[in-house]
Amino acid sequence: MTRSPGLLVGLSCTALLLCAPVAASAQVSQPAALNAYNYALRCFAANTVTVSDARYNPNRQNDASLRQAAQRAYNAAQVMGGRLGYSGDRIAADITRSGNVEGDRMLRDDAYFQRTRADCIRLGML
Repeated sequence: MTRSPGLLVGLSCTALLLCAPVAASAQVSQPAALNAYNYALRCFAANTVTVSDARYNPNRQNDASLRQAAQRAYNAAQVMGGRLGYSGDRIAADITRSGNVEGDRMLRDDAYFQRTRADCIRLGML
């Protein structure tokens, strides 16, 4: 299996973000922070879609773990957005926009949804 360079940068940034938040601010470059931010937004949307997908949440039995994963993605978006200098309003708007755009795409394109889920699972945000 080949991994995209963007995913590897996202994984690296997320690992920095989750494991060493203080040191990460000095080590994460602007493009890497933007990539991590975009993955966090996408993973938040993927969690939203997953909650309503009976394949992954039969009888709503996985609601708690999916909500925790969504919280991790949300927190990552907040931190990385802050590191990018984005305002809280900008981050909230990006989360909403991503949920609408990405969520709709995931609902229409199951292959995209499956790839996104796999990426987000590797990132620890699903």
